[in-house]
Amino acid sequence: MTTRTFATLTGLEIISSDAYKIGDLVDIRYDTKWKVIGLTTKTDKNLAKKIDSIGSGRSLIRIEPKKFIINDVILMAESTSEIGPMITVDSENAESLSHLTGKKVVSEEGIILGTVYDVNVDTDLWTVPTISVKLEKIAFEPLGLKKGLFSKTVISIRTEYIESTGELISLNQKIEDMREEIVVE
Repeated sequence: MTTRTFATLTGLEIISSDAYKIGDLVDIRYDTKWKVIGLTTKTDKNLAKKIDSIGSGRSLIRIEPKKFIINDVILMAESTSEIGPMITVDSENAESLSHLTGKKVVSEEGIILGTVYDVNVDTDLWTVPTISVKLEKIAFEPLGLKKGLFSKTVISIRTEYIESTGELISLNQKIEDMREEIVVE
């Protein structure tokens, strides 16, 4: 499993195997089972002309996730002539990772644990296994943690514990049930 944070993926160039820049990663769309369904990028006019399926230039498109090589760019195995079936016009009908960052996370009993600091993406399976949460002071004692002097404490919470996402991210777990599984980053 290769896990990368959403923050480190955002802004990376997506490049086809024939060295065309598809665009920069703007967002990542996921479904209700936390499976990534697309990488959102903004295209340019030259690419739009080359690939008929993506409409006009400067459109937001969604690229189906595949096995990519990810370093300082996201390199696709497909050439521009092969990526047409992998691309759809992006729409707001799917959830996006960018909307999770900064949301408060609340336990089943209503205790605010903290704020989503980042989201972790498994780029081998293209799933979202965990979110990183910067803890609030009130959450340390119930979680059995001690507050550090100089740094903010960030923990990982598995996405299977998320009941719903809206104004807040509500968990389906009580704090006492999560104590043994908390991973401090």
